[in-house]
Parts: sequence; C-alpha cells; structure tokens
Amino acid sequence: MAFFCFSIYRYLSGDSHINLDTSALRGTFYSFAQQYVSDSSFIESMEKYGIGKGGHIIKISGNGEDAGMDAYKTVARFLNTSLNTPLPVRYFVVAKDPDAAEKNPTAQVLLESEAEKKGYSDGYYLDVPGKYTIDVTAFDDLDDAVKYAVEHIGTYGYNGDDEEEYLAKKSQKLKEKVLDREIDINNQIKIERKAEKRAQQQANERPITKGGGCATVVVIALIVVCAMVYL
Repeated sequence: MAFFCFSIYRYLSGDSHINLDTSALRGTFYSFAQQYVSDSSFIESMEKYGIGKGGHIIKISGNGEDAGMDAYKTVARFLNTSLNTPLPVRYFVVAKDPDAAEKNPTAQVLLESEAEKKGYSDGYYLDVPGKYTIDVTAFDDLDDAVKYAVEHIGTYGYNGDDEEEYLAKKSQKLKEKVLDREIDINNQIKIERKAEKRAQQQANERPITKGGGCATVVVIALIVVCAMVYL
C-alpha cells in the first residue's frame, strides 16, 4: 500500500527516485498506508490498478461503473494536501453512436470533474436498444483524447475539398474548447482556495483578539483592586 502511494507520487511529481525505502518522503507514504491498511473498500479498489511502463498507473480491471472509493483519487488527494503535488488531469471522451439508418456519431471531450458530474467513468458503457450506445474512454493526454474523438466522428458532415484540413480544424476547435473550460475551472479552484485560506486566517486570528481582550479586562480589574486596597 505504501508502494502504491509512492508510485502515484512518482507519476504525479516526476520524481525519478525508484526506491521507496530510501526515499526522503518514505514516512509520508507509510503514514498513508497506516491510515488505510484496514480499509477494505480502498484495498478492493487498489487491487484493480497496476503500474505500467514509465510509472503510469493503469486500471487493469473493472468496467468503469465501480461504486465506492477510488484508490487512485484517494492517494492523489492525499499527496496534493500533504506534499502539494498536482492532482492528476485526465480527459474523458464520451462517444455516442445513434442506432439509426444514417448514423450521426458524436463525441465530446470532458474534463474529469465534468465527467464525474454526469456519472461517467473510464470504461463506462450504456446501451439503450433502438436509440443509442455510449462508451467512455479516459486519456492522460489531451491530444490523444481529441484524436480519438475526431476519429470516432470521422468525416460526417464533411462537404469540402480538403478532408485533411477539415479534420485538422475540427481537432483544433475541439481542443480549444476543452482548454478554455480547463482555464475557467482552474481559475475557480484558485478563487475557492484563496477564500478558504482567508477564512482560516480569520479563524486563527479570532482567539488571539479574544484573549487580548480578556487580558485587558484582567489588568484593569487588578488595577482597581490595588487602588481599593491602597485607599
């Protein structure tokens, strides 16, 4: 479990150190393991992952409709809080094939947070007989996600002379839309974090103010008592 946490840290941070037990952050990884060593939900999810070439964390089992805890996300959030590592960025291609005489396949690229809100996960599949099918595939790289989406859509609606130029423009337009939404979401996250930090600072300052006020009252009371004794 500590090695699982260590592997995800290496993947997210780009750290090339390959030995868990000689890592300067060894204590952090073992601390995480102690928290979840008896958590059956975490263990069940962790066992569905494997470590691929280059340290990439790969989901090796499950159909994308798993309920409960996601071990990968749990570790990523822990590392983000403890070590300020970046949270993983994944892009989800939601491909839809209408079941009709003339198919009009569609595909959209969603950020992970957007996919989660819609209830989509990697490997999700939905078949509505006589209407459409939906399958969802996750990618670590935006270019790969866009390429997959455009290949799914193909040249449907194409009526120009240069097919290659048409597909290139479609890819660029789709990518720009995703990047624009990503910027908006990241800006919103920064605003929320600043607000949380400000609220925490204000909460930490209040007891000091109150304590100072109490101390002032005590000093005044002592002065009054001393004055009465003197008189």
